[in-house]
Amino acid sequence: MNITFFFDIRYIYIWINLCLSYYAYNNNFYYKKNVDKIFCSLMWILLKLYSKLEIIYKKLNKTDVKKITIKLIENGEIVKKYDNEYLNNYNDEKQFIIKNTEIMINKYMIIGEYSDGENIKIVRFNNFNDIKLDLDYYSESDVKLIGIQLNIKNKGNIKESLPILFYKNGNHFIENNILFDRKFINYYLKTEKMDVLEIDDKYEIVFFDNDINTHTITDPQYIKINKKDFEIIENNESFEIINNSNNTFEECKDISNTIPITYRISEIINSINWIGPIYAGQDEDY
Repeated sequence: MNITFFFDIRYIYIWINLCLSYYAYNNNFYYKKNVDKIFCSLMWILLKLYSKLEIIYKKLNKTDVKKITIKLIENGEIVKKYDNEYLNNYNDEKQFIIKNTEIMINKYMIIGEYSDGENIKIVRFNNFNDIKLDLDYYSESDVKLIGIQLNIKNKGNIKESLPILFYKNGNHFIENNILFDRKFINYYLKTEKMDVLEIDDKYEIVFFDNDINTHTITDPQYIKINKKDFEIIENNESFEIINNSNNTFEECKDISNTIPITYRISEIINSINWIGPIYAGQDEDY
């Protein structure tokens, strides 16, 4: 028998079987029910297999090398980045801060990415005093926010709506992290190749918490992540300035002795400019 003919017959046989199976599936309820059951079982097995393979892949690719990256962000743009190789030149964070005084300027949003080779802790520093060059210093929160939706509004109307999706191995839910203020949103929009918020734009964030309760925050509110829960806080631009004075007198004295005199003078001028707004927040008739 011709080999080509044999393959042609087998090919036709397969098609006949497929056609008969399709007919039986659509016209026989019992047959369809069993096929669906087998299909669902097969999908479940494949899903479990995929999950196990993903865990094995992560373990095989895990490295003991700990990497730290610190980013300075202005109006959504990364203006300066300190990578692991650069940071390894410093014995501790105080030495790093003293040698890189630009991180003390309050206009920057400062983010640290701490990788253990498998997962990344993404830490938002409220001010330069919070920076630590130690991966284990920052604690993960029990809080997990899901279904996060950003609505950009202008004159009360929704101008644009998009989900906020954190990448898979990056954990933003770190104790004391600040999320969803204007600086954060501008940075997120830039990572998504979008324009930052305009002056007249207002933001609204809708999300679910661990217990599937719905929450909504509006401009200028933001979220502070705690160990067991989170807080919705009214934004105040003096928040970070006030928090910068959390150091003890001795700590401030030690740092000020090593900071260039020109920078210390500019900081004094800036602090004088902030006296009005801080006082105004205490008296509505100001």
